[in-house]
Amino acid sequence: MTVIGPDPGGFLYPKGAYYVGHDRVNAAGETVMGWTGTARLVTYYKSDAIEYIKKFGDVSLQKKQIEKGTGGWDKWPPTYDLTGDFEGQGKGSKIKVIKSLDQIRY
Repeated sequence: MTVIGPDPGGFLYPKGAYYVGHDRVNAAGETVMGWTGTARLVTYYKSDAIEYIKKFGDVSLQKKQIEKGTGGWDKWPPTYDLTGDFEGQGKGSKIKVIKSLDQIRY
């Protein structure tokens, strides 16, 4: 899992937000898109993103999410939003607004 941000805004994520996804960073320092659904967490605080990876970055949990997601776009778990500003990709996006990482359940 990778923390990406701060986002410039204007497309998917709010300006200044960090997000955690299944993307990877290559040897040149470039983010390689994971193509595995939208972000797992969106936050304005990098420390929240790092804490999320510590709590939920276990390879077996990631594998479980990815395998579930291969069943179709609607099979992905929700994106957890600590910003309150994340709109996702519009209608049909599964977004769960939370106030704390303690509210995340898989």
